Amino acid sequence: MEELKDILPRRLAEIFKDETQQVTAEKLDTVQGTISKWLTGGSFPPSEMLFTIAKKYKVSVDWLMGLSDEKEVGAVNVKKLTYEQISLVIHRLIELGSIEVLDMAHFNPTLPGYADEVEKEADEPKESKYDPDYIRITDMGLSYLLRTRWKLREIDDETMDFWLENYVKRFNGVRIVKFDEKKKKFLNAKPWSTFKAGDWASLLNDMGREPKETIETSVKKEGRSNGR
Repeated sequence: MEELKDILPRRLAEIFKDETQQVTAEKLDTVQGTISKWLTGGSFPPSEMLFTIAKKYKVSVDWLMGLSDEKEVGAVNVKKLTYEQISLVIHRLIELGSIEVLDMAHFNPTLPGYADEVEKEADEPKESKYDPDYIRITDMGLSYLLRTRWKLREIDDETMDFWLENYVKRFNGVRIVKFDEKKKKFLNAKPWSTFKAGDWASLLNDMGREPKETIETSVKKEGRSNGR
């Protein structure tokens, strides 16, 4: 069983890896020599500093100390997803306008995933008929991620894994944007078709600075309404 003196330096090195020791020291209001000692196991951060590190780098103190394998605070374990979580996520995406249920009365089967143009020569209006099994992605950032995944899946698993590890993680902490007409016009005014992962992550992060709403809050609210 690994000991703290082995686990802590390794996990600190993991979260500090993209910056110099000097940059890390400035973030944590300490000196470069102290960072070096933490990384080599020469000394350990005091408890107050562990909380500061956890807050700055959005990781759990338990993870830093090897007491948990859940690295991020509030992270969703994709291998243990429940139907409740997925249902609440889909509900929230519909509320935010990120996805919408297609009106099958105006759906063109020759264009999978898109609503048909307004019918110009219709004798009479068609009655709306919604099928919740068919949704359209209206969030441009989410659409970018899904389209990229679709293209990479045709290459090989190794390429897909590299993309998930090195590009999708750039969206970590970027909250879902409410896609109202104002935001759509803002994005359409930009050459977003040429954007890459970093461009999208930065832009969506700036656009999504709204009050934080978490899945956990929704779960608790839903549980109270169901008497659980």
